[in-house]
Amino acid sequence: MGKYPLGHHGLIHWPMDEEKWIFEFTYLNREETRRKCEKALEIHRRVFGQPPDGGEAPPNWSYTAEALKTFLEYYPYVCTYKIIFPRKKPPLIAQAFAPTFGIKNPEENIENFRKDLEHYDPMTLRIVFHPQDIKSNEFKEVAYKVFEMIEAKGYMLSTYKKLFT
Repeated sequence: MGKYPLGHHGLIHWPMDEEKWIFEFTYLNREETRRKCEKALEIHRRVFGQPPDGGEAPPNWSYTAEALKTFLEYYPYVCTYKIIFPRKKPPLIAQAFAPTFGIKNPEENIENFRKDLEHYDPMTLRIVFHPQDIKSNEFKEVAYKVFEMIEAKGYMLSTYKKLFT
């Protein structure tokens, strides 16, 4: 783990069937979920040179309890939108905040985050960047400014610290 953990967020983020609201893990059994987790780990290792620190599960309506149990076989913790399930500790409340969800206007993303940050509890804040954002040429600029704002406010993203100590 570096300064901040890098988690895995699934192979497909968007609904596979928007009309029925079916996502990647909506109806998968344990074996199919294992295959997807193993593929994700392989990709993560290839890209980053190491496995993910944990799993950032897709929204809670898109996977089963069986899939969550399977995720915990592969990751030391799995986060849902507002709850973190560590493999060996009780669950924690932790707000997920995505400062970007498609970077179209970096200044607007940064300003919106600055305003929204006032409403988050520093003891439970988690920052989640979406995979599609890394394709933007402005991703690094936005990410650095987001972390500068967090650290300038004295937020330490302590939720993650609780997971690893």
